[in-house]
Amino acid sequence: MKNNLKHRFSNIIESSIDPISLETVFKDRNVLIDQHVSQQNKIASFVCAIMTLLENIFWSIFGLFGTDVFGLDSVYGLIGLFLTSAVSVFMLVACFKTKGEKISRLFDNALNVFRFGIIVGVCLLALARCSAMTKLGEASVFNGISLATLQLFVLIFIPTRRKRDSSILIAVLVLSAFIPLLAPHNGSYFIMEELVLRICIVIGLFAFRAITLRSAIMIEDLADASYLDFQTHTLNRKALSEYLETISNKSVERLGVMMYDIDDFKSYNDEYSHLKGDEVLKKVCDAVSKVLDNEKALTFRYGSGEFVTIIEDVSDDHLIKTALLIRDAVQDLNIERKDGTLRDYVTITVGCASSSIDELGERDLLGDVDTQLFIGKRGTKNCVVFKGRIFIAEGEISAESEPTQYTDRVAQAVSEAMK
Repeated sequence: MKNNLKHRFSNIIESSIDPISLETVFKDRNVLIDQHVSQQNKIASFVCAIMTLLENIFWSIFGLFGTDVFGLDSVYGLIGLFLTSAVSVFMLVACFKTKGEKISRLFDNALNVFRFGIIVGVCLLALARCSAMTKLGEASVFNGISLATLQLFVLIFIPTRRKRDSSILIAVLVLSAFIPLLAPHNGSYFIMEELVLRICIVIGLFAFRAITLRSAIMIEDLADASYLDFQTHTLNRKALSEYLETISNKSVERLGVMMYDIDDFKSYNDEYSHLKGDEVLKKVCDAVSKVLDNEKALTFRYGSGEFVTIIEDVSDDHLIKTALLIRDAVQDLNIERKDGTLRDYVTITVGCASSSIDELGERDLLGDVDTQLFIGKRGTKNCVVFKGRIFIAEGEISAESEPTQYTDRVAQAVSEAMK
């Protein structure tokens, strides 16, 4: 029995922790903050429900074997005790029923029922206590703040997500302090003490809400740091690996992949400093993002000057066309070089490959696209390569092309690269 309860509690904690994943990075930040608040509230509400049930058991035993200063023998007392116990059980059931990364709308509704059920139950218990205190007289040691209202402290640990919800909850909390005044209390109900208590609860609510929201934002920042490249602000290699591992779960039929490398990037860093090299990286990424603005694409930093772009559900012709646009966009940046090489501006070489989702398990798509990039780097650079076909500024180099001294040299280099 003990191990079973321990296992159930562990499940609640595990199901309330949303692991940092690539999907987290792409979600709207406000949605993510709401999700994290709900996840933390799931653990808090589970603990608070247990605390409330234990407190009610203590009250019941004290009322049976001691002086009934809580008025549990009255209708108000019994209803209040039943209501606070019922909403606590309801909250525990909701915690067990909502599993997985996402907290369902049902849980959020259950949380509101728990909050306001506790407040109503405490009001009923306060009414019952007033009746009991009237019978016992004002000399009772329990003339101070009602123990029933201590149940309200559980609400501190369950912050609301939105300011509007916080305002409603605070208004109900404050107004609930005046409800027992409607019943005969013979001076045994002290409104000022109750208001002070509720002010303390409101301050606690604001404090825990601020802490929870701050922790949620920190988690999002951690997710960004985990999956984003700090130099270019593109996704990193870890994100690429996770994307390919989870692509089978997405509604995608085909992938087009481009791997492009800034030509002679190492020598550029050596000649112009790494600071200048970082500027080139950012400019290249900006140029690529503009070309891919209307595409369903993701770009990843793969290596030093190497990037991978994946376009979902793209045809081979469109993949080649997009790669050519990227190559031209980078060349048009006019980042000049003065090292006397064949190229007096920064260029990139692009390798392309495509595959259906069904074939991904049987082939190394990144290996294929890397091979195409290698062919281009050995051949001519500043080109696009797809299935051994090389596209340069003058057109496509193929077996059917008219041979020239340049194309013969490229063809020989490609042949060596293929081997």
